[in-house]
Amino acid sequence: MDTHLSPAAIGPIPAAIPRSDAPLGEVEGIHTPTIQLRHIHFSCTTGLIAADCAAFSLCLAIEEMFFPKNIHYMELENVFFLPCAMLVVMIGYFTYQRHYTDRPPFWNEVAQIVMAAAMAGMVVFVLSWPDTHVLSALFPFMMFPFVDVALRQITKRVLHAMGLWRIPVLLAGEPEDCGRAIEIFSSERFPGLRSVGCIPPSRLLHMSGTHLHRMLLARHGAARLLLVMDVHDGDGRRVVEHVTRTRLPFSLMPSMHGLPLDHGCQAYFSHDAMMMTFRNNLDRPVHRAMKVALDLFIASLVLVAIFPLLALVYALVRIDGGPAIFGHMRIGHNGRPFRCLKFRTMAVNSDAILADILAHDPQAAAEWASTRKLTSDPRITPIGRLLRKTSLDELPQIFNVLRLEMSLVGPRPIVMAEEVHYGEDMEYYMAIRPGITGLWQVSGRSDTSYTRRVQLDNWYVRNWSLWRDVVILVKTVPAVLAQKGAR
Repeated sequence: MDTHLSPAAIGPIPAAIPRSDAPLGEVEGIHTPTIQLRHIHFSCTTGLIAADCAAFSLCLAIEEMFFPKNIHYMELENVFFLPCAMLVVMIGYFTYQRHYTDRPPFWNEVAQIVMAAAMAGMVVFVLSWPDTHVLSALFPFMMFPFVDVALRQITKRVLHAMGLWRIPVLLAGEPEDCGRAIEIFSSERFPGLRSVGCIPPSRLLHMSGTHLHRMLLARHGAARLLLVMDVHDGDGRRVVEHVTRTRLPFSLMPSMHGLPLDHGCQAYFSHDAMMMTFRNNLDRPVHRAMKVALDLFIASLVLVAIFPLLALVYALVRIDGGPAIFGHMRIGHNGRPFRCLKFRTMAVNSDAILADILAHDPQAAAEWASTRKLTSDPRITPIGRLLRKTSLDELPQIFNVLRLEMSLVGPRPIVMAEEVHYGEDMEYYMAIRPGITGLWQVSGRSDTSYTRRVQLDNWYVRNWSLWRDVVILVKTVPAVLAQKGAR
């Protein structure tokens, strides 16, 4: 078997698989992998359902704690039957969405949990109306997403530690494509998939359905076949058609680079054809209005909450006699320049210091040319270093958001000299207001390359959604606290 991926990248790769016509039960080692896979599925399903039930029970207990008289204003059977019925419906919905058998990405999972709780809460609201205490009956469904996500994370951590969480998959594709696929599904905090090997796609064309089952279960111990290939060329199409004819369940990860994946609509025809329609959510006026409304609402709340901190930092920065607020010209929405506000973190004569170090330090000059940043920047003041490490220097940008020059979430604001790094992709950057935080800030910040930063900005604009803004805002908190890549 031709394999070029390193074991460290894809895990152990089984040896070549000889053709065998032995009956399924006589293939060596078939019983152990099958039992292990069943044990994985049973343990994960049981653990996640138990977490969902425990989360809802805890929410009901909290409701009774805060609303102890609830049992008196509703019929006894409604108090217990209706919530339990809604829990059964939600578990059925999670089962339909394959929460217990597949491994959906974390934030897709959270979105579906929120949606299920919201729909169940609406049903309770309608059936309980017009009871005067109906809002208290919604309390468990309002609390459920928070409690359930927390308990599911604990459950996943335990299952992951026991080696039961990850589903073993066999990849079929070129080594480079397989390596990229593994990098993608390994990016989760608790990766749900585990590679057991990578084989050339052409190998599948010579195997019958029975042999494919034997290869997955008996020899590799895989629960799923993952095809990582271009389905538009001849070989890729033949492989997909062959595997489909065997009725073997499989997953497909085709290359979708550059497409707005979150907003594609599919239409099917009766001639083996599918039409996909893509549109950018940011082109819809209602979505832009929702983003502005979210920005203004959260920015107003944050300004009220942090005003004492703003005053304190302002006073500390002013100690050296220089101005506290520094406004640097950046490129904004549709290419309009604006002053991006920050607490000053550099010495007053920072331009002279930079010119001197670039002239006398070739290594620093090369780093500046590559990333527009310096790892050990002599221009930064002691208080400025603390502000950058904690990201407090960016607090004044709240005023940029309120002035509709920036957004809470968006591409990192850039200066004119950085346009060369974006090239044609400046169209993505200028399509939206730059943000205080964004994908770059929650993906390692200065630990990532500039090229990766541009890719993250482009992906965000192509796949924007209000839910993704909320996700990035939530992920910004641990990213700031961890101080990863901050300098």
